[in-house]
Amino acid sequence: MAILLAFCVRDERVGSFNQPFYAPTFGFAERIFSDTVNRPADDNLLFHHPQDFGLYHLGSFDDSTGLLQSRLEDGIVLPPLLIFSGLDVKKES
Repeated sequence: MAILLAFCVRDERVGSFNQPFYAPTFGFAERIFSDTVNRPADDNLLFHHPQDFGLYHLGSFDDSTGLLQSRLEDGIVLPPLLIFSGLDVKKES
């Protein structure tokens, strides 16, 4: 059992967060996001509009208890933290 980090991609143009995903480290989540942004496909909005998307850290997930924990600082719940924008990880075609 493990504590996983919770992340989400936000569509800035639409103004909403997509379904969260979980990763063991920030680097792992960055790789997932970067690979998606740089994967050419006709139906890949992140590839075609990287400026509209950002990767956010939401908190953590304990897979043994099912509990989600928001980001906290001194007991105060913090909002999602922008880690990277799509343009930060977009490679030249």
